[in-house]
Amino acid sequence: MKFTVSAKDIFTKLKLVSMVTPGTGLTEGLEGVVFEIREGVADSLLLTATDSENYITSMVPISGGTPGVFAVNPLVLISLLAYCGSSPCTFVVEHTYLTVYCGTGMYTVPLYKHVPMMDKPEMPEVSTLTVDNVSFLKGLTETSYASGSDEFRPIFSGVRIGIASGQVYFAATDIYRIAEYSTTTGVSEDGEIVLPTKGVKILLSMVKPVEGVVNIAYNDKNAVFESGGTTVVCRTIVGKYPDYKGLFPGKVNFNCRINSDELLPILKSVTAFSGLLTKRVDVRFSAGNVKVIAGDFELKRKAEWSMDCECNGDETVAFKSNFLIDCLSKIPGMINVGVINAKIGVVFSSETDTTRSVIIPMVVQ
Repeated sequence: MKFTVSAKDIFTKLKLVSMVTPGTGLTEGLEGVVFEIREGVADSLLLTATDSENYITSMVPISGGTPGVFAVNPLVLISLLAYCGSSPCTFVVEHTYLTVYCGTGMYTVPLYKHVPMMDKPEMPEVSTLTVDNVSFLKGLTETSYASGSDEFRPIFSGVRIGIASGQVYFAATDIYRIAEYSTTTGVSEDGEIVLPTKGVKILLSMVKPVEGVVNIAYNDKNAVFESGGTTVVCRTIVGKYPDYKGLFPGKVNFNCRINSDELLPILKSVTAFSGLLTKRVDVRFSAGNVKVIAGDFELKRKAEWSMDCECNGDETVAFKSNFLIDCLSKIPGMINVGVINAKIGVVFSSETDTTRSVIIPMVVQ
């Protein structure tokens, strides 16, 4: 088996496909990536990997390919290809070894003794959906930060993709904060997908912010995503996702209009003075002004910083600083801040798109 490929092309795809492998070194079959050139398709190399819960396959353009299949640990190949730039590389398989020729270099790695079976999971009775690349990436990027990490409540550790009334809603929550982004779709059928954290990370690497679409097919157990010559199959999280929309209030006590890009660096600088354990910052809203305050009484330090804003109320709210920083970093520009009260929650919404978030304030004794 032999083929020639751009080092940059195969490096990018191999790095993506290897995200699925467990990385534990305990199971040879699941640690490897399968390279395959099929009969009659000498200009395409198929890379495949799985960890039994996620499956990924991606096409790489090649030249001079001869049919064959082999499996190899991808980590060494990724390391060497990272230094080859866009140079053409020739891969040659002889007996139980793979030799890679790149420039004046020659690299030899052993093959796996057995090529693992990596058949794509069957997907009976699926529903379908199409979302453009930019909206799909925006939906995952601007919500996934709010997902939890509690293994005893897996439903809160993923990102929900909900379809209702011609809209696609991306949402995540760890019960202390909620993030949501929505976009339109031509699908009228309602549905729901809850993706685990690993699946979200793979999809964020797979989909590029260029013109194109993500084709989605899903049922109650798995979801298939296809984009740019790559197919990912994720086992979804089974369970009833909470009705988070009720936490976005229809009415708030007062509103503030703030420039997130100006508030974020102020918040980061003041956070350095907050308590090491609580990471608490107080945000004091008042007419025409917002003040960020943090302090640590044990270390006898305190910081305050204020900025002008459009505000029609007066209230002090205590936040966990990293929650607030995560939220503001995903909603740049001018934002509307709706204060329900200092105990229930604060709503942050973008003026330029459909991104919005709720943060539950810290309880102050």
